[in-house]
Amino acid sequence: MTTKLPDAKLYFHDVLWSVPWDDIISERNGESKRFLEVMKKMGHILEPCQNWDATPCAMAWLLLWSRNFGIGQSALALLECQLPITGGGQRRMLDVLCRQAVELQLDLMVIANPDEASLGEIDPEKVGEVYDRLCAYIAYCANNESRYYIKMYEKDVLNAVDDLMDSERELLSETSKYSNLFKKLQKELWGDDVENDGPTQVPRRAERRGFAKEQKNRLRRWLQHEDLAKWDDEIRNRVAKKRFVNNFPDLVVGTSVRDMLRKFGMGFGYLSHQRASAVVHGSYIGPFMEDWGQGFIPAVVEDPKILEREAAHVRRFTHNNAFRLHQLREWIADFCVAG
Repeated sequence: MTTKLPDAKLYFHDVLWSVPWDDIISERNGESKRFLEVMKKMGHILEPCQNWDATPCAMAWLLLWSRNFGIGQSALALLECQLPITGGGQRRMLDVLCRQAVELQLDLMVIANPDEASLGEIDPEKVGEVYDRLCAYIAYCANNESRYYIKMYEKDVLNAVDDLMDSERELLSETSKYSNLFKKLQKELWGDDVENDGPTQVPRRAERRGFAKEQKNRLRRWLQHEDLAKWDDEIRNRVAKKRFVNNFPDLVVGTSVRDMLRKFGMGFGYLSHQRASAVVHGSYIGPFMEDWGQGFIPAVVEDPKILEREAAHVRRFTHNNAFRLHQLREWIADFCVAG
């Protein structure tokens, strides 16, 4: 048993249990159907959690659950789009989703047992250690996000937004001789229709600063929880020494994603990890220019069979992650209700 995170309360979407899953599934084929079956299963896995409190353990497990469900949602959205000109984009985004699914499986394996590969089994005598690693995970996420919000209210960031908005207002003012030209440029360069939609709407400086500080302060209060503080201290000490925590396995085990994948016999997963990075950064040729043997063509369309094949890779990992989440839920329930 443990205590709740400060200023935190859990809610659940009733829609997950009112969806006519069987009817929707019966209308689909191929990987769309299989993804819906995974999502239905994940809804059943979540249903017993409705009495949970916002403890560190509950929040960590729900965050992991939401990551996996979100991957399924994204893949399903891609597959449900039937426009032929979206094929190349669907293929590239499936690459990114595959990386996310592999990384999630790695995180779940590290939480269950960072010493060896398993199917999510947990030694009853080590449940306390599993809870501690879940605390490490939520501390890792909260620490990262709090530093993001700190950046949001730094003076140079606030000034940059204000300067941009001031310039726009000045150029669009009735007294500006550049008003009509600026409207045309906005449409030409950015696709904005200033003439009909008006200027860009951005919250006031004080609102942006207040929101960012409020979010940061909430996360920092969480990190003062007795079960998270040691992990927050570890992260902050490493950052102070320029030994940045690159990922969750690095925090718990002190090793890279690549080395952990190799350790768990998943070295193949690093290739999908690399390809997804190349898609995001635009650092490979293949994802964007297709080799037809006698020349190259922009990768705009894709064979539906190939999309099904790539979606299957993502689905297998989401299905496996759902299985692991179920296993994990069975052992941590006592840590998800406040004492």
